[in-house]
Amino acid sequence: MASDLPLVSIGMPVYNGEKYIMRALDSLLAQDYEKFEIIISDNSSTDQTPKILEEYASKCPHIRLYIQPENVGAHENFMTVLKLARGEYFMWAADDDYWLPQFVSVLVNELNNHQDSAVAMCAVESVRADGTPHRTVRFSGKDDPNNKGFLSMALGLASPAKYNLYFYGLFRRELLLSAVEFVPGIQAYDRWLLLQISLASRFRYVDDVLHIRMIHREPCHERYPDDALIRSQIIYEQKWFSFEEIPVIARMICQSAIVPGQRKLYVLIILPYFTYSRTRRGLRRMRRSIKRSILGLWSGA
Repeated sequence: MASDLPLVSIGMPVYNGEKYIMRALDSLLAQDYEKFEIIISDNSSTDQTPKILEEYASKCPHIRLYIQPENVGAHENFMTVLKLARGEYFMWAADDDYWLPQFVSVLVNELNNHQDSAVAMCAVESVRADGTPHRTVRFSGKDDPNNKGFLSMALGLASPAKYNLYFYGLFRRELLLSAVEFVPGIQAYDRWLLLQISLASRFRYVDDVLHIRMIHREPCHERYPDDALIRSQIIYEQKWFSFEEIPVIARMICQSAIVPGQRKLYVLIILPYFTYSRTRRGLRRMRRSIKRSILGLWSGA
């Protein structure tokens, strides 16, 4: 019976999402899991998003709608839906993504069967705005989180690997609330949050594509021109490396209330690895840039 199931809270922060939000909500409302709530925080949208949300909220008892009186930025809007959640489990939902009906039930089952794990996620397919496939991200073989220890998972999150997709997985809410307290609202917030959690608990993976993510042609800073955190995220993705991030990561791990004391020492391994990974990635980008420049000059000669 539904009353025997743990409540799942789905938090959807929204800003100007009129183009895709109906599809996103329809896919969440079609989940085959019976006991869930959808908390939506509209970040003072200027398009038809509030009207669409009010129509859905008036018809669906699963939806709890909160309208921000003014734009509070992306980070604070994400935190709003988490703080309003009541479920044992919690997930963030992007307003332009969609999910297969089994997404919630499969991940709830995974966490119920693995009490030592804090977050579960599936394979993810990304599509372009026109619906054409972009790529599918799977974590199988040596990349499978089910077979990784604490340090190995943390090193994966300190690398450019796509483990940051776990940000949109299903979390144990209480542990997530404890973790966000120690993560600064800076670029790559998703990766640093998950890095902390990886040192506190296990990650679970289901090798089925149950989550479809939208890849937009236009940059995020053009879609959300007034959001400083979005702009800083773009800068982070474009730059090669920043030594300024090292003390921030170290402070987060050392201050964390959820990371056991002995695992905080892993920071002595994680930070050099992070430095090497980011620097090596930057060198690869530099070599590709030089190669493109040479080929461009050659073809134009």
